[in-house]
Amino acid sequence: MRTLLSIIITFMFSLSAFADIAIEMENYNGVYRIPCTVNGAKMKFIFDTGASNVCISLSMAEYLYDNGFLKDEDILGNGYSTVADGSIVDHVVINLRDIEIQGLHLHDVQAVVMGTQNAPLLMGQSAIQKLGTVQLQGSLLTIHNEGDKDDKFIDDLFAEAREAYNNKLYDRAATKYGRLYSMEQLSDYGVYRYAWALLMNEQPLEAKQIIDNLKSFEYFEKEKIDIYRLIGFINQDLNKYETAAKYFELSSKKIQTEYEEWLQNFIYMGDCHYNLNNWTEAANNYTMAVMLHGEIHKIDMKYMQADSKNRLKKNQQSFRNDNFDYALYRLLFCNERSGAWSTDGFLMEAAAMARAGNKYAGKMFNSAGMDPYAECWR
Repeated sequence: MRTLLSIIITFMFSLSAFADIAIEMENYNGVYRIPCTVNGAKMKFIFDTGASNVCISLSMAEYLYDNGFLKDEDILGNGYSTVADGSIVDHVVINLRDIEIQGLHLHDVQAVVMGTQNAPLLMGQSAIQKLGTVQLQGSLLTIHNEGDKDDKFIDDLFAEAREAYNNKLYDRAATKYGRLYSMEQLSDYGVYRYAWALLMNEQPLEAKQIIDNLKSFEYFEKEKIDIYRLIGFINQDLNKYETAAKYFELSSKKIQTEYEEWLQNFIYMGDCHYNLNNWTEAANNYTMAVMLHGEIHKIDMKYMQADSKNRLKKNQQSFRNDNFDYALYRLLFCNERSGAWSTDGFLMEAAAMARAGNKYAGKMFNSAGMDPYAECWR
């Protein structure tokens, strides 16, 4: 009898695992709140499909931390958001290890802590996309369980994710890849694409968390996929310039035969050191970028200097491009900052480049209120 009862209970549990979940939300001053448990603490969130992230107030974050629901390792760092008036505000980003909604568990959901004590608790897309397909009818929220979806559903979701990514619709791509990720359908390459979509959607912290969950880079090494540049960009967006420079350097070691890509990485490394005010190291990297430009086009430094000022002879071809103009201007700037060049020498060169149409040198003169065509720079 006990054995039969156990079988019946197990069978009923299996059925419920694949059933849709219906939740009657609470109408609170014209908005709907959904009851849930966060890391064991009972809470009620406004169900907001228009919000990008789960948002909690400062007072709620303090409550969770003071009562052991939020740990030190759950505090991920600082982030930035654009609010309704277009201004950018900073906030603290935390990881909610478990959100339980009527028996359904969402793991590792990122949330932002708003700077005000009484900000509303919002359940945004960083959690909603993990729920799968949802349907709203008034106060009734129905979550359609993804466990019974067939191969066609998965294939269609992959196709939609790829199409959105290829069309640079990164918000949509991130949502589609996020659903596949929550359903454990993504390969290492899928995780790579998901992280790129998040990064391009200005979600570097979320991208970092996805990459950090990879157990190894063996697949990328075998397939010669440059994951190190992606990690460099993620850390650069998070203002972790020293770490970013190290990953760009790892990327460079993988692509030394691809001069254009190698040149790009030296610019990225130069930018990292530039942001750290490491002028000499930045200049070294920009120098390598300029030298690679010469190697690609089989021209020497004298030719490039003449090219940068529109002083080539009639029968000589210009090989200037945006990367070259940028790297050369930054090289001169960093040499002046490090003391390798005099300020007057730098300004003379920069003025000649600005007159030749270098937009980076031109912007510097405009910002300083100086005229590169003035006699003193000729």
